[in-house]
Amino acid sequence: MVSCIVTNCSNRRRSLKGSIIVPIAKGPYPPRIGPGWWADWRRGCLKAVSLQRECLARGERAEVLILCDAQYKGGRPEAEYYQEALTQAGAQNIRTIIEGRETVRQVDIARALARAEDKYLVVVSTWLHYPRVAWLLRGSGARHVGAFGIPHWRYACMDIVLNIAFPLIDLFPGGRARFLSYTESKRIRGEYL
Repeated sequence: MVSCIVTNCSNRRRSLKGSIIVPIAKGPYPPRIGPGWWADWRRGCLKAVSLQRECLARGERAEVLILCDAQYKGGRPEAEYYQEALTQAGAQNIRTIIEGRETVRQVDIARALARAEDKYLVVVSTWLHYPRVAWLLRGSGARHVGAFGIPHWRYACMDIVLNIAFPLIDLFPGGRARFLSYTESKRIRGEYL
């Protein structure tokens, strides 16, 4: 049974035009505890580069896609942090799209882009972000990979809450739209919570 799943997955990957590897953005802003290379968002970047190298070693085309339009007060755009970390880690073929201030939008954009470009989608999320991203990816056929690192305490608290709350938000008619409206308006103003 396992070999069938792996075979079907690799056959599907071969029939597509390469892979898009998306490390889902997770606020890279300081201050954080622990060494910088152990920050959860940076570990996600390292995992994305490792996955890209695996694809390239198999002779497959693979790009790393940065999807993020967040910039909080007093900080640089998140996409810049990701570009620097991915470049330092040795990523090749990095594409940046300045869209998606919230995880839901980032996953929606990644899914639509992979479908439109006929590419296999691989999503990397941090360990506390993993359940919510898995919820958002359900039924997509995408590969979802977790990365372990030290989270920012503020994002960690919110991730724990949203891992439980998001499926409930989706149960209510218009719940997701109201949630996105609220979070997008906060992030446009440069605020997280």
